[in-house]
Amino acid sequence: MADRLATILEGFRQALRREVLPPAATPAPPRVPAGSGLIQVIFAREPLEEHPPATPASRRGFFSLLFGREQIGHWAPPPARPRSRWLAWLLGAERLDD
Repeated sequence: MADRLATILEGFRQALRREVLPPAATPAPPRVPAGSGLIQVIFAREPLEEHPPATPASRRGFFSLLFGREQIGHWAPPPARPRSRWLAWLLGAERLDD
């Protein structure tokens, strides 16, 4: 049992020890600048514009949302369609007096 415990502790120590990396290899030679071929043009990196950070919208308080006037803009629903009684006309009883 003591041997197993010693083996487990040794494995735990080896798992936590720092790893020493070999020295870095010689630097790679500089790459040849990309030509203006079609493949290079298609897959070239595109410079991105930097956008200013978006400012958060001002928030209204609880009571002003609850009791304040409702802001109706262009997103307001269209007015209701006029009701037609075509179904009642189709399924209704006939007038025999006419």
